[in-house]
This record gives sequence, structure tokens and C-alpha cells, in this order.
Amino acid sequence: MINYVLFDGPEVRPHLLPLVFTRPMAELRIGIRTITEKWTDWLGVQPTHYTQSYLQEKYPYKKGSDTIYIHGGLCPSERLIRSLEELEPGEALLQGPILLAVRGKHLPLESLIHDNPAFHKQYYWDKVTVVQRLPDLVAYNGEQIAADFERITEGRTSQPITDRFTAYYNESKIFIEEGVELRSAILNAENGPIYLGKDVQVQDGVIIQGPFAALEGAVINLGGKMRKSTTIGPHCKVGGEISMSILMGYSNKGHDGF
Repeated sequence: MINYVLFDGPEVRPHLLPLVFTRPMAELRIGIRTITEKWTDWLGVQPTHYTQSYLQEKYPYKKGSDTIYIHGGLCPSERLIRSLEELEPGEALLQGPILLAVRGKHLPLESLIHDNPAFHKQYYWDKVTVVQRLPDLVAYNGEQIAADFERITEGRTSQPITDRFTAYYNESKIFIEEGVELRSAILNAENGPIYLGKDVQVQDGVIIQGPFAALEGAVINLGGKMRKSTTIGPHCKVGGEISMSILMGYSNKGHDGF
């Protein structure tokens, strides 16, 4: 059985500080899910993390005789999964100078670089979403909300919008989990999906433009303006105007202002 590991590339990690001081790269949230959660869904198994030694106690690394090491900033897709499965031991998958994945036995973290001569290189030519720098998180967030939305909602039925004072547009791209409180809001999913997670509170007068996601337990205060490509992580409390932003979770920006 193949062992899957999400690694913190030594060429990339410094560019994602300070966010990765306290977490592996794959624990960053982009779209609705973290990168780890995306891979767990696509692979059907929980990958482990190969990161800095001081983080390994919380995020343990599982060694294996047949391991596929995956760039911690890489977001999965069906075509990419197939390409990873086709890798032979000793082969690396690259796109330009970006090392996407390597298959092999235990490899030192510092060896996971694109120009390692020990790797037999294969190249991936389809489009990929890979986080290499901090601005990539917000640049790709809208498209990842849409991709995650399709995975999360496939074959499922949204809770109905029962509040008669809430207006909504493009209802097929709005998904509401159980326990959501929604009052006198405007939901516009014409330019991208809107996902409201379990027990989210959308208070009176809130305006939301898709693509947008609010995760479990989040609260959007009275009159909040949530613009496109925004993710509000679990148990956050937000207000005012927010645009092209990601709140990872358990954070507050409850005041008015932009």
C-alpha cells in the first residue's frame, strides 16, 4: 500500500512565513478546506506531514517503503491523482522548476528539491494550483472555493432558505448545512458558489457575493459585506467589509471597516 506524505519544500517554506511557523504548509486553508483535507478526500486516506522537527510531534510523519511525497502547497485534482499513481520508484513529477511529487523510500527533507540529480524527472503539463508564495493563497482562493464546493456538495441536498426576507440569486450554487441561522440577508452566487457550514450565523442585513465560504460556527455580524473570494474559517466572528481574504479559523474581525 502506498504511503502518502505532504512535505514542506525547503525551497518554498521560507516564502510562506510567518503562517507556517505553527503549522505545516498543507495545513493552510485555501478554498473551503485545508490542503490536507483536500488530499484526504481525494485519496481516501489520511496523509502525514514531513515538516520541521519542532512541528513533528503534533504533526507526525509516517515512514514507508513505498512513499509518494507530495508538495505541501499542491491542491489535488483527478488528473493529478492519476499522474501520481503512475510514478515509478525514483521518479519525480515536476512542472517547470516546481517539484510536485517524488516516489521512493525515506528521503531526507532537504533532498526534496526540484534539481536533485538523483530523481528521474517526469513533467506534468496540465494546469495545477500550487501555493508557492503568500499571495497565491488569495489569488487562487476563489477557484478553490468552487472546486471544494463541487466535491463537498456532490450528491447532497442543501438546507432550504426559509426566511422570507432573505434574497438569493443562482440558488443552485448556494449550499447551506444544518443549523445555519439566516435572517434578512442577500446571497448572490451569480459569479461563484456560496457555502455556509454547520451552525453558521448570518445576521440581519448581511450581503454575500460568491465565491464565498463560511465554515462551522462562524458568525457574520449585522450588516456585514462579504465580497468575492473570501473564506471565513471555523468559529470566526467577522463584520464590516471583507474582500479576497482568508481567516484560517478561531479569529475575529468583528468590527466595521474594510
